[in-house]
Amino acid sequence: MIDLVIFGATGDLAARKLFPALYELEAARYLPSEVRILGVGRKPWSNEEFIQHLRQSLQEFQEPLDGEVAERLLGRAAYHSMEYTPEGFRSLAEASADSSLFYLSLPPDAFPTIGVGLGQAGLSEQTRGFRRLIVEKPFGEDLQSALSLQKTLTQYWDESQILRIDHFLGKEAVQNILVFRFANSWLEPLWNARYIAQVQITAAESIGIEGRGAFYDKVGALRDMMQNHMMQLLTLSALEPPPRFEADLLSNEKVKALRSARPLSPEDIVRGQYQGYREEAGNPQSHTETFAALRLYLDNWRWKGVPFYLRTGKALSRKNTTIALQFRDPPTQLFADSSIDPGSGWVELELQPKEAMHLEVQVKTPGLQFASRPVTLTTPTGNGNRLELSAYATLMLDALKGERSLFIRFDEVEYAWRLLEPVLHTPCPTETYSVGSEGPGGQHYLMEPHHRWRPL
Repeated sequence: MIDLVIFGATGDLAARKLFPALYELEAARYLPSEVRILGVGRKPWSNEEFIQHLRQSLQEFQEPLDGEVAERLLGRAAYHSMEYTPEGFRSLAEASADSSLFYLSLPPDAFPTIGVGLGQAGLSEQTRGFRRLIVEKPFGEDLQSALSLQKTLTQYWDESQILRIDHFLGKEAVQNILVFRFANSWLEPLWNARYIAQVQITAAESIGIEGRGAFYDKVGALRDMMQNHMMQLLTLSALEPPPRFEADLLSNEKVKALRSARPLSPEDIVRGQYQGYREEAGNPQSHTETFAALRLYLDNWRWKGVPFYLRTGKALSRKNTTIALQFRDPPTQLFADSSIDPGSGWVELELQPKEAMHLEVQVKTPGLQFASRPVTLTTPTGNGNRLELSAYATLMLDALKGERSLFIRFDEVEYAWRLLEPVLHTPCPTETYSVGSEGPGGQHYLMEPHHRWRPL
């Protein structure tokens, strides 16, 4: 038997994300038959009460819901009530299987307690099966706290046992970045400083904090999005091809990209906060950023001199996650005496809300005049298959298999924090922007001459 032990099984993340993900795996018959779902919590529930909670969660958050699939999944479920004490962890050791995957669906301040408690109870030992620990983001709130948490966990857990989850990496569109880059022989030779003038990575959300003010006001956009999601999109866009698609080889190249980044200064960052945020957060003096934009350079052979612009924010004009690269101007005066504009063109990977590739090119304007106009060639990269697994389902299945390619190794976390550390604690004005806008105007001052942000 394999136990998927979910700490925080009575909480919101489990109800909204984990249980529907497990339903997907059950529906596709990808969930191994020997897997048991063991919910852990402090509530003194019986098995029947937990199963009823699981049933209600699926009814609320899983659409469509097949009753037969749901009952199969419920038949795997059990509950273990415990306090996070040595006695509680010993009781879990007696109740759980030799092979167990421990999912910490809990606030970050509980990670050290649970990680150490499991270790002291012998639940990190792999003498008769595997033991793995899934840790949700954020992994620390700055460099020092991340190093401290790592030191605490690795008292009992080997790095290969710790799976740091970033649900962005489970998305099909994000995984497609590597395929798009390295499986197309016409494109890969162009993906460098010789042909690329700038790179823009955007993760925009149209929603605000939606009742998460108490949490978000302690975090902000830099910690909530930039340190993890945006750094992952950066490294996948910029890394060198690993010799093979293996977890450690891929992480090696991501770390090399982060370590090549030029140190940031206050001039390289713009912070913003949408109007009305302070009322939502319940903090009239808050300077927490809901928008952050960075300009950075990777001083390596492939990207020397190419600015990377990263921005993420809430309450913007639309939901949009993209990676866009602008080609350099053609080195020719062929059209100098005509109305032809040899535009540099863009290639863009749209990750959200649609999965698509856009290629902007110049074509002749119809008619007698020798002039040009831009057109965009678009092709969807998703297949529209409703059976396609969600990000959490993909990551859950990989965790059960022990496949670590889509999880984050600690040195990736460390060097992302090291990159942001110079601007993380530096006082910086927070510019107010309107809800439904493109963000604060100050972001435009990050751009090098002749560069402009692409419209959301």
